[in-house]
Amino acid sequence: MYEFTLRLFKYNQGDRGKFWYSRKQARVGNPATRIRTNYVKLDSGRIVRYSEMTTNFRGKSNWDDAKYLGRGRWYKVETRRTL
Repeated sequence: MYEFTLRLFKYNQGDRGKFWYSRKQARVGNPATRIRTNYVKLDSGRIVRYSEMTTNFRGKSNWDDAKYLGRGRWYKVETRRTL
């Protein structure tokens, strides 16, 4: 039982969560001079852009226009400079 609990804990920690995309949040972005684009690999295998991640599986997005993308793992971040 202990091994199962430990594996379940590791599986649900860190970069796993529920992912959301909000156009409003993506527009606001980072106030710094760099723009970050976040990507997630959903449990279905698709890689998509996201704007918010919640690690609490009961959580909801804080943005009113957010669309739920699904559960998955963080994939990568692309950063580019603005002019």
